[in-house]
Amino acid sequence: MQRDDELYDYKLRIFAIEYMMSWNAKEAAEKIGYKGASARATGNRLKDDPRVVEYMNHLRDLVRNAKVYEERIADLEEVLVTLTSVMRRETPDEVVNVITQEENNYDGRAKSQRKSGKVVKTEVKTKVSDVLTAADKLLKYHTAGTQNDDGEAGGVVLLPEIDIEHISEAEEEAGKGGDNE
Repeated sequence: MQRDDELYDYKLRIFAIEYMMSWNAKEAAEKIGYKGASARATGNRLKDDPRVVEYMNHLRDLVRNAKVYEERIADLEEVLVTLTSVMRRETPDEVVNVITQEENNYDGRAKSQRKSGKVVKTEVKTKVSDVLTAADKLLKYHTAGTQNDDGEAGGVVLLPEIDIEHISEAEEEAGKGGDNE
C-alpha cells in the first residue's frame, strides 16, 4: 500500500499531465478528485507548486528529446528504401585510397626528402555480399507471417538470372530451322 506522501506525489504527477493537456487548472484538479470551488482553488495552487513545475519541465524535456531522436532514427519505410537501393546496386560504394609521393632533392650540400599525399575516392559497385544481405532482409520482411503447405515460412521463390538474349537467339534459330524443312 502506498504511503500518503507517495500517493500525493502520484496525484501531483497526474495533475501535471492533465494540466499540460488542457492548460485548465480546475479541470486537472477535478481529474485527481477535487470538486467545485475546491477544485478551482487547489488547481490554481498546484499549477505553481514547485514539484508540479519541475515535473512539467521534465515532461517537456522528454518530449523535446523524443522529437530530436525521432528525426534521427530511420522509420520502416526509409529502411526498406535503403535496403532496396543496396540490393539494386543503385548507390555505389566508395573506396578511399591515399596516394603518396616522395620527392628527393640534393642541392649539392644536403639531401632533403619531401613526402606528400592526396586522398582519392573511387566509386565501385556494391559488394555482392551486401546485395545478398539486403535481399535476404527484404525477403524476410515480405514473407514474415506467411507459410507454405509444409508449414515453413516463405512464399517467394528466388530464380536464377536468365540470359534472355541467348534464349531469344536459340528460339530464332529453332524457328528458322523449322521453316526450311
